[in-house]
Amino acid sequence: MQPCPVTATGSQSVDTRVLSDGPHILRHCAIDFAGSSGCSADRSIRVDNNPPSAPKGMKVEGGDGWHRNNGFNLVWTDPDQGVASPIALNWFRVTGPDGYSGGPWYRGGRGRISGISLPGPGEYRVRVWLADQAGNSNQAQAAEATLKLDNVPPTGYFAEPNGRDPALIRVPVADRFSGVRG
Repeated sequence: MQPCPVTATGSQSVDTRVLSDGPHILRHCAIDFAGSSGCSADRSIRVDNNPPSAPKGMKVEGGDGWHRNNGFNLVWTDPDQGVASPIALNWFRVTGPDGYSGGPWYRGGRGRISGISLPGPGEYRVRVWLADQAGNSNQAQAAEATLKLDNVPPTGYFAEPNGRDPALIRVPVADRFSGVRG
């Protein structure tokens, strides 16, 4: 027979994945073999287990038409996080012609990404999803927009005169990306 130990130590784990998002109070109590009890001081914790929703109303600054300058800005409204942690980062991925896929990249800030550069002219898709200060993010909860870049001027040449009307000058023009206007 041995005497009981005079002291004992241990730890307790709390699985916060089963708690709802928001503030909670933790208190740890222990009871010894003699029936005496003691509790720690209350400790406040904030739990955030869920990723933010998709950005709301995402738009391309300058419109969703063709742009001749390579540097796109996106704006949106961040979703209400309620009791969850605030939005911390914006993740984005760009896909486009010929199988192009770039990213994911991240930028700080809220409700905006500035200066997205495309690898060349064409029509691209950008997907944006958010991460909160707890590190939660989910690519499936993304907003999408189309980025259209045409920084290549139209081409044209003088065609041979028509034998029936030599005063008529013809200049066929073409533009591979946005088309010819007027």
